Amino acid sequence: HFRGARAAFPERRKDLVGPELSGARVEERLRWLSARIRESEVHLFTSQEDIAWMLNLRAWDFPCGRAVQGRALVARGWAAFFSDLEAPEAARLKAALPGWSLVPHEGRWRAALRELLRRSPSLKLVAEHHRRPGAVNHADMSHLKGLLNGQLQPVDRSIAQLGRLHKNEAEIAALRRYGARLTGVMGTAVEFLQDALENDGRITERAFGLEIDRLARAAGARGPTFHPITGSGANSALPHHRWEKGKVIHPGEMVVIDIGYYFDEAAYATDMTRTVLAGRHARPTELQKEIYTAVLKAFLRQFAARFEAGRMKARQLDQLGRSLLAPFKERGFAFLHGTGHGLGILDHELALTISPKSHITLKSGFCYSLEPGLYASADADAPPPDETFGVRLEDIVVLEARDGWLTHSSLAPHPLDERLIESRFLDASARSQLESYLAACPSS
Repeated sequence: HFRGARAAFPERRKDLVGPELSGARVEERLRWLSARIRESEVHLFTSQEDIAWMLNLRAWDFPCGRAVQGRALVARGWAAFFSDLEAPEAARLKAALPGWSLVPHEGRWRAALRELLRRSPSLKLVAEHHRRPGAVNHADMSHLKGLLNGQLQPVDRSIAQLGRLHKNEAEIAALRRYGARLTGVMGTAVEFLQDALENDGRITERAFGLEIDRLARAAGARGPTFHPITGSGANSALPHHRWEKGKVIHPGEMVVIDIGYYFDEAAYATDMTRTVLAGRHARPTELQKEIYTAVLKAFLRQFAARFEAGRMKARQLDQLGRSLLAPFKERGFAFLHGTGHGLGILDHELALTISPKSHITLKSGFCYSLEPGLYASADADAPPPDETFGVRLEDIVVLEARDGWLTHSSLAPHPLDERLIESRFLDASARSQLESYLAACPSS
């Protein structure tokens, strides 16, 4: 849908390196890497996002694909980037990469590695081995094992991926800028939906999704980070629902709107979810209000959490909200996914998840989503309820140090559907948290 409309996008800038991608100079990133690489190691980087982050390369060229392909080898005090670039591009890139050797033949990295290991037999090659695209695949890993004869150390996460977790001030400023753009798209999309139901009486999930794409393009989007979710009625109970072509959105239905786009030069992703009641004059049911308010309480409890540095793990933050939602399984509603995921160059930076299985310690500068949800589900501990729907609320947040505490700040606060908030389910603390959140929204 969106990717086919290439004529709608202006041409990409011709420069290959731009500091806005990581908010740091290339040599600063190289120093950061070198300080974390042991003398006995050389690291292989195959993920284009890792390479983009290290070299400030333009990793994305929406809607056409990658801008620069390549491989990188980095040891302490030595770094080389291997890429099949044409001579003019290679010359411009070489001038922009202080501290790096540029080899304009991607296939030569294997020969360079063999020579490096021949000169230093004690070195070990560290390579990311994972099923995720961009990591060394199983066939290449088997080849390297045979080639290196015990000098291979597979890891689940590259050093660059761990570095990408922490965002500096320039990166956070960019994420806020793009987040504000997404906030505008969400607000306009919700108004469009309510107008369509009031004036025309009907609109399909597909038509609504296509309109969101059009609104995003008008706001400067270069491409989507994922297929927009516009699940209505029973489809809102499917967390990763893709729109149904002929499904009409009816007044009174719950609609889960989950969207994300790359804006401008596509340096950083965006992501946001809101659940709204379709129809301006529709009145929510008691169950709709109760489930929505429960999810809101979980979101506010996680968002308002403050803690000392080193004292909160991702799974503990997940549990803060999950514990409030667990009782609803007995009523046919379940929380079917993790609370959140990292966000940066990609919409899912998988080195960080906010989930029951994640033991990573949360640190200042981490950016991730908070997106609790409840869904009428067969996975719950009771038969599905009479009303089949789902609710999810999502913001991207940054963890900041303030007055000795780590606290969350939303990168794109957005108003809520206040018709769905049942105040009798909110205690004094939750009311205070809600008022504070709404005060930060552009309008409410």
